[in-house]
Amino acid sequence: MNFETQINHRNLERSFALLLALGLLLLVFVGFHPTFYLRPWFKNTGLALPLVGHGIIMTSWYVMLLVQTLLVRSAQWKWHRRMGFIGIAIGIAVIASGWTTAASTIVRAQLSGRDVLGNLNSYSDVFWSNVSPLVTFTLFFAIATATTRVPDCHRRYIWFASIAMLEPAMSRAWILPNITVGGELNLNTLVFTWGVMLFLPFAILAFDLITRRRIHVVTVIGIPLLVGLPKLVSTVVPHTTFGISVVKWLANAD
Repeated sequence: MNFETQINHRNLERSFALLLALGLLLLVFVGFHPTFYLRPWFKNTGLALPLVGHGIIMTSWYVMLLVQTLLVRSAQWKWHRRMGFIGIAIGIAVIASGWTTAASTIVRAQLSGRDVLGNLNSYSDVFWSNVSPLVTFTLFFAIATATTRVPDCHRRYIWFASIAMLEPAMSRAWILPNITVGGELNLNTLVFTWGVMLFLPFAILAFDLITRRRIHVVTVIGIPLLVGLPKLVSTVVPHTTFGISVVKWLANAD
């Protein structure tokens, strides 16, 4: 690969990273604008303080991704490294607030008089479905933190972590007509939850092929984990002794 080709690939990589960061931030806004960002225009009720905090933390993650991308694009390496420590703190806060938010749904249900203990299987399904993107994020974030000295790997793990946490936003993106496709999938679910969540990782794969002429090892690992791990957590764990025990413990923690 000659010098000119290397420069072109580097420019393409920085442009792709910027488009991805901007796209993720936009998609988060699309998904949560009725229930969080523009809630006063769509809802007559307020939002619990822990949920507001969680929303701010999640937004901070995607804003930080954009900031870091811009710093790399402008070769501000010193600031990129400094901001990286803040990014790690935000990532840890994402994990903590995510688990707290998911757990609070069980606690609130029990406190409101609902029979959580009598319907453990149903509440276990709900709880583990809610935390499945968080489990995936935690794994990618942990590996990304451990690979900061390997930029190609680090950036891809950050990308996959960011995509993993996009699923809750996409499942709430109801901006298209309420049309059912194939008798089961709603048009919004088809376009956002399935379309976007599959398009983004395969866009990374296409980017690898264009810039490297081969698929990066992180992409090879990341796509199956991104697609498969949430399904495993949301469909298998809820019906295990461990999965039910966690929900039972939360219900008794009131």
